[in-house]
Amino acid sequence: MTDSLGHTTIIRFSEDRLPVCEIDPEGGATFFLYDEFGQTVSITSQGKIIRSTLFVLNNSHFMFTN
Repeated sequence: MTDSLGHTTIIRFSEDRLPVCEIDPEGGATFFLYDEFGQTVSITSQGKIIRSTLFVLNNSHFMFTN
């Protein structure tokens, strides 16, 4: 993807068509990790986790996020 200034961002996708890596014009990479349902569980940028989600199934079969 190229913006109006000619800067290019590269996005790589999984076989499931989910973005797994985004490389910005300066070469910084952001990585996306998904669970088996396609829900984002982690986003890592510059080696630091910037978002992490835990999905837990309780005894009543409700899904909670932490």
